[in-house]
Amino acid sequence: MHGNANILIVDDDPGVARSLELVLSRKGCRTDRACTGEEAIEKARAKFRNLVLLDIRLPDMPGMDLLPLLKSLNTDTRVIMITGYASMDTAISALNEGASAYITKPLDLDKVLTEITRTLEEQRLVLDNRRLYEEVKLALAESRRAENALLMSEAKIRALIETTADLVWETDKSGIFNYVSPQVRRVLGYEPAEIIGKSPLDLLSPEEAARIGDAIRSVIASCSHFSCLEGACLHNDGHLIVLETSGCPFFDDDGLFCGYRGISRDVTERKTLQRQLGQAQRLESIGQLAAGIAHEINTPVQYVGDNISFIKEACEDVVGLLGDFERLLEANVKGEVTPDMISDMSAALERADIGYLKQEIPAAAAQALDGVSRISDIVRAMRQFAHPGTKEKVPTDINEMIQNTIIVSRNEWKYIAEMRARLDPDLPAIEVLQGELSQVILNMVVNAAHAIAEVIPDGSDEKGTISIETRHGGGSLEIVIGDTGTGIPEGIRDRIFDPFFTTKGIGKGTGQGLAIAHSVIVERHGGRIEIESKLGEGTKFTIYLPLDSPTGD
Repeated sequence: MHGNANILIVDDDPGVARSLELVLSRKGCRTDRACTGEEAIEKARAKFRNLVLLDIRLPDMPGMDLLPLLKSLNTDTRVIMITGYASMDTAISALNEGASAYITKPLDLDKVLTEITRTLEEQRLVLDNRRLYEEVKLALAESRRAENALLMSEAKIRALIETTADLVWETDKSGIFNYVSPQVRRVLGYEPAEIIGKSPLDLLSPEEAARIGDAIRSVIASCSHFSCLEGACLHNDGHLIVLETSGCPFFDDDGLFCGYRGISRDVTERKTLQRQLGQAQRLESIGQLAAGIAHEINTPVQYVGDNISFIKEACEDVVGLLGDFERLLEANVKGEVTPDMISDMSAALERADIGYLKQEIPAAAAQALDGVSRISDIVRAMRQFAHPGTKEKVPTDINEMIQNTIIVSRNEWKYIAEMRARLDPDLPAIEVLQGELSQVILNMVVNAAHAIAEVIPDGSDEKGTISIETRHGGGSLEIVIGDTGTGIPEGIRDRIFDPFFTTKGIGKGTGQGLAIAHSVIVERHGGRIEIESKLGEGTKFTIYLPLDSPTGD
């Protein structure tokens, strides 16, 4: 028996109806009673009934006439006919009209309950099957919609892949290409079929394969994501192009690693523009520093000129005195020396102040040589700084690079800051891109000077401090550049390496200095930059360069 079944008893015999109500309520069923056909129709219309127990004879109409009316209200309602007159023809007619069963009076309540249970179970199965059918039909419809959506998505993805300028690819778990998009024709000059079955290392130049091969194999072995990995690839016609590649692993339904999918972008032109921008900024920096450099050169030139003028005048006096000595010597040889000649010679020696000249001429010469040396240092520093550098990393003395940068930028900081350089004398030479790294150091020194200038009152003799330190250990060479300037607000520290971001006033910065520094250190040298800053106390940048930096760009 199904608890909570809603059963309508249609019988004009109160005793029969009451007996059925009692036994059904004990089984957890909800019951209602109607004494006439009209009342039964009204109650069946008002609420769904799982089952109607219908007497075949009613005061206002035959039960056989009421049966189809009840079924028309809800085809899922089951009807069991009850009669005190057993007739096979009547039972057959009732079943043909839609009755589920036919029971006779006097009622055997156990048999009645058995029949009711069977009928309700049959109804449940029918309703469950119908619900299942509807669910299956809905699932099939949803599956068709999903399949259509998938087909549409695949078409969109295919169109996107075939129209994007980037090269889309997929590898198996061994790192062998099993798909490349048609853009490979434009990017590398190959047909897709020529790439299928090859490894990414097969597309790299031999130098690049040696440089990043281990990194690629390590990524595949660890099933890790990677982004913006740059490598120089050989185009089908033999020229080099730079690809920037990002990829991620994909897995099957069981979570097993299947391979990689990713995108490669031709950044050759962008890398060329970056190099040109770096060189342009170096030249721009030289231009901006030109007045200061000219002043730095002018000072030693001034005292070189002054000392040479003094030496020239002293030489003229000495040459005149030598002439007097020659004439005195000739007179002595002839025996014609007179007291007046001796007196004149003594006067000439006194006028020439030989003691003074003996002391000052060497000093003036030394000062002139020192000035020439300083000019030579400035010119050499300028020449090395302005040199475009090479496209390849070369062994470099970082301390010398820093000293050259200090010389070139001296006029930027000498009036507002003391320069303190502590350069590790045992610092090893490392392979770097010289021109680009020297630009980074210059940018940071000039930034430090500007930061200090903001906290020094106008007309004050007070000075801040710029410190530069080099050291090495732990696989890295470190360059630490600090200042006692304004400090960087915490809210913008995450943005200072963004291109064109600057806190300087109009005309004092383009916002490219630190962005280029980040690109050079992180992307070009595989290093990193750390920053420590406190408002009102200053800022310290620490550059870490790997000691085993590989050769090549």
